[in-house]
Amino acid sequence: CLIEYSKGLEEFPIGGAVSLYNFSELEITNCIIRSNCAFYGGAIGCEYQSSPVITGNLLTGNYASVSGSPLYCSYSYPKIINNTITENHVLNSDAYIENGSIVNFISKPLLLGNIIWSNSNNYFLPVQIWEGKGFYTSLNDIEGGYAGTGNLAEDPLFNLAEPYPFSLSQY
Repeated sequence: CLIEYSKGLEEFPIGGAVSLYNFSELEITNCIIRSNCAFYGGAIGCEYQSSPVITGNLLTGNYASVSGSPLYCSYSYPKIINNTITENHVLNSDAYIENGSIVNFISKPLLLGNIIWSNSNNYFLPVQIWEGKGFYTSLNDIEGGYAGTGNLAEDPLFNLAEPYPFSLSQY
């Protein structure tokens, strides 16, 4: 499926396309989630014991006004597996507001086998994941690197050709 052009603002500031509050019976698989925006979690927001399974998706071109351009987790435990998370942006211009592409506030997301690359924010430390847990973060390709087992910091060499611009090139 394609989820695009959704907004989570004002009354629903967390999660532009998908906003979860104390809900775990959700699987998002093989979707393109793009061009969404919210104050927190431009694409997906998980709050208070939410534990969705997010597998095999492309999250791109999402915007957060404050923090967590594609994903914001608060007191939650999502499983984020084999996704490509790229070209998402945090618009907050304050260099001292702690943020990253994936933001965790007292959360333990499982990050396994993802490509997390070319996401931007204005935080004075250029991080892709803020307050993640190394022991729940394994076998990912994360720009700038990250603690955990088997994580890489190698350019994924996206193909950039239509119709699948974020597929991996042969070399």
